[in-house]
Amino acid sequence: MPEPRPHLGEPLALDLLNTRWIAASGQQDLLTDVAGARLWLADNDLDLPADAATLHALVTAREAILRAVKGETADDLNAVLEHGRIRRALTPDGPA
Repeated sequence: MPEPRPHLGEPLALDLLNTRWIAASGQQDLLTDVAGARLWLADNDLDLPADAATLHALVTAREAILRAVKGETADDLNAVLEHGRIRRALTPDGPA
């Protein structure tokens, strides 16, 4: 298990970035396994399954946020955000 991570309680995207940090003992990464993902989800009161798919999604989002913050590209972040978009539609049965 990594050393305790700093900067807890930041806005969600920043907190996700903070799952990788440098400690006195070297590089730390909370999201190396499902247990770390479970801890991060619980720390942020997110009721999502702590499984391999969620871990992969979290790491993908973290890396996309990092690339956008570095000014490299926002394309990957936009692709991540596309998955969370709420789309409203009017159907014959009413709003959906």
